[in-house]
Amino acid sequence: MMPRTLGFMSVKTQFDNLGDALINKELAALVAARVPLTIDLTRSPKSFHATMGVEQLSNTRLITSGRGRMLLDMAKQAIAGNRCYFFLNPGGLGGGVGDNTRAFVSSLVYNCILLALRCLGVRVCLVGVSFEPMTWRERLVTRMRRRICHAFVVRDEVSARYLERIGIPADDVVPDLSFNLYQQPATEATSKQIASAFSFRTDRGLSTARLAEWAERIIAEGASDSHHAVISQVGRDSRGMRELHSRLCKRFGEERISLIETDSSLETACHWYSMTERVYSNRLHVLLLAANAGARPVAVLPGGNHGKVSALFADLGLSTNVVDMQGGTIESAHDLSWAQGLAERERLDSYFDRLLLERVSQPTASHGNASHA
Repeated sequence: MMPRTLGFMSVKTQFDNLGDALINKELAALVAARVPLTIDLTRSPKSFHATMGVEQLSNTRLITSGRGRMLLDMAKQAIAGNRCYFFLNPGGLGGGVGDNTRAFVSSLVYNCILLALRCLGVRVCLVGVSFEPMTWRERLVTRMRRRICHAFVVRDEVSARYLERIGIPADDVVPDLSFNLYQQPATEATSKQIASAFSFRTDRGLSTARLAEWAERIIAEGASDSHHAVISQVGRDSRGMRELHSRLCKRFGEERISLIETDSSLETACHWYSMTERVYSNRLHVLLLAANAGARPVAVLPGGNHGKVSALFADLGLSTNVVDMQGGTIESAHDLSWAQGLAERERLDSYFDRLLLERVSQPTASHGNASHA
């Protein structure tokens, strides 16, 4: 009997973040398009499952009870001689431990679990991550994890160069997982009813007052009857975005400024972005989701540089779409063309074909409905 190739995921991430729902969903879709996939949902809330749309994923088995059950199933399959790929949650890894002793110890314990799985034959894969300068604790965790991983793949060249410099080289650089959205053309609104939308995180030193002052300049330079929106795509951004909305309404009136909170629906977010000419943000997946929906993405960053955002925009040739908040508005921003998005998706497809289908004699798994266990 020929060995089977099987994929596994366990979802645990920032559950109020629509961007994390997006990249986990697209990772699952890329794996399940090639091999049967088991998704452990026992460490995540039902609301996040709905946001990911896991019920709609084909060729998947969903585990909704029995924490740890998937790890045992995976170990048994590996011992039986099957090729088991365990995909860790994608996103930004550098910065998750910091100087927090509890988080550091937890990460070391998790590395030990991953090492045990590797010893049983499980192929641990970390795909779609970015890295910013790390503390010594983060470097230690990352160095260990890199040695454990069968595939250790970043999503931008800046991350790759940084890891190379500190002696933890990546295996490859592939596009952000969100580019899997470019499977079919997005449905764009027939008219752009919103001139500009603002969606920011303000919990890392960016004051709402400073942001409001900058946004007011953007709005003031446009038509006097133009409509604008403040969008919260991450739950913990809501407070700051409500305050921004209130400040802008005081100057321009409530009839010109909409407040949209869409941290639990990808469809709702895409709907609003499709009606928007430009989206200004310091969140990567706000910008990429908006670009996919047909809006022009403009990264607004203190100092004009913010790790993963400016790094990925540089890879896309969109560095002119990155603006320093101190520098005012930007006139040379470009669209992310559908052809470019499609090319990024093709690179993703090529990578997952190499990772999961190379030297595998079985045919690509057929697509059926998701089942529950």
